[in-house]
Amino acid sequence: MISDFFIWCSGANKSILKRCPTEQTKFIGIGATILLTAILASISGGYAIHFTFNNYSISILMGIFWGIVIFNLDRYIVSSIRKTGKFRQEFFMALPRIVIALILGITISKPLETRLFGATINKKLAKTEDLYNADCERDFNSRRDTLDKTKLALQAEMNNARNNIFNTDPVIKDANTVKLAKVEENKNRQEQININQAIIARNRILTAIRSPEGRIIRKWKYNDIAKQKIAENKQLNAERGITINDISVLDDSSNSRRQVLAMLVGKTEREYTDQITGIQNQIDDLNNQRPEIIAKCKKDAGGNKDILDRLNALGQLKSFGNTVWLASWLITLIFVLLEAAPVTVKLLSKRGPYDEILDGIEDTIADNEKKKELTRKSELENLKIEVKDINEKKKTYRLNVEQEKLDIELQANKDLMTKIAEKQVSLTEDIIDNWYNDQRSKYATSAAKQGNSFVDKLWKTVNSADEILYIFKNGQPGQNELVYMSNGKHDKGTWEYIATGELLKMELSSIKKEYEITELTTSSMKLKSQAGEIELQTV
Repeated sequence: MISDFFIWCSGANKSILKRCPTEQTKFIGIGATILLTAILASISGGYAIHFTFNNYSISILMGIFWGIVIFNLDRYIVSSIRKTGKFRQEFFMALPRIVIALILGITISKPLETRLFGATINKKLAKTEDLYNADCERDFNSRRDTLDKTKLALQAEMNNARNNIFNTDPVIKDANTVKLAKVEENKNRQEQININQAIIARNRILTAIRSPEGRIIRKWKYNDIAKQKIAENKQLNAERGITINDISVLDDSSNSRRQVLAMLVGKTEREYTDQITGIQNQIDDLNNQRPEIIAKCKKDAGGNKDILDRLNALGQLKSFGNTVWLASWLITLIFVLLEAAPVTVKLLSKRGPYDEILDGIEDTIADNEKKKELTRKSELENLKIEVKDINEKKKTYRLNVEQEKLDIELQANKDLMTKIAEKQVSLTEDIIDNWYNDQRSKYATSAAKQGNSFVDKLWKTVNSADEILYIFKNGQPGQNELVYMSNGKHDKGTWEYIATGELLKMELSSIKKEYEITELTTSSMKLKSQAGEIELQTV
């Protein structure tokens, strides 16, 4: 019972193997190896899944599923290797399967390695946890420092904006410029006054005069230079007073402007204050969330590590030549050899009776399939010939039917074409008549246009006692301007040349008539109406 199960695990044909007793031991060993490899794969896969889901039910189910996958894959790899008796050929046929076996061996061994080196890996993960917590603390401080810098930058921008409003305002700037200029002017005036005072002091004489009462009165007597400087100082003091008044007006204007700008400064400060308050609120929220953030970081760092974290820790522990590196490679090598054992045994074993019988059965099946294929091909060729004959008959019948339909259509089209020809003749005659009438009309219009030689000329009546002049302007098909002069009196109206009747229609305030042009040359024209005939000549 167990032997039959191992034979089934090896992928061998049990009915053929019964005929080869000497081969049964080999295939029982191959099947047992495949089964044990699948069991180890289940354990390894379940252990790896446990680190991801941390659930025993899921880990057991996924481990069993992984073991079934490995079992099925190994069974297929071993059963697909065929013995031909040529080692090189068999090796190259088995090489892809050996590579797959190596990959599977490494895949199975790695989760078990993490279990075997669990204590060392946990120490490494503890160090990683400390680094993670330190990075988390550093990230938190960096976020808070960034907000603090943003807040300080906004405060500096607010101060600069507030100062720029006063410093860059054109009104205050111009007032300050003018004020400085006037202050400088007063300073120069005061210096000049001081210089004049010194000159006055040098050009005065203290005199003594006795009053009628007998008292002696001392009085300064100034010469012309001193008097000139005294008058100049009066002028300078007057100008200083005017300038001081102007400076006071400028100060008042600046103060008024500053009051206006103070409102703008307040608006700017409120805008920046709102932003600064928002940043401060973020800082306060971040500080309030700090215990939760740090606790979450510690929880994430100290929780159960998934298989990838443990494999990374194992990789960091392995340095070339150390104990962990050597032990890891030995464990991996054991599992690789175990996974590759069924393929290696199958490859190194000699071609036996089982292979001979299996090849014979497959050759017989292949020959039978070839005969069936030839029979099917022959039947297909005969069917093609029959189909070809049927198609030829269908083609001939279809051609006859199409010919009959074509003859009927040709006869019907012949009658229709006769009717069309008759209608076309009648239609052509009508077209020719219309064309003839149209050409006559165009010819008459062209002749009439050629007769417009009387346009834009001065015409004078010949057989009239009064001096009557006409000027026909424009010469367009519609109404045109007409200038009429009778004995020096001017009148304006319109005229219209009706080409189809060779009529000339004139409308004035005193004349509204239609004339028939009986004669027209470049220098003379005769017009006829019910009232009589007039003759015109160019002037």
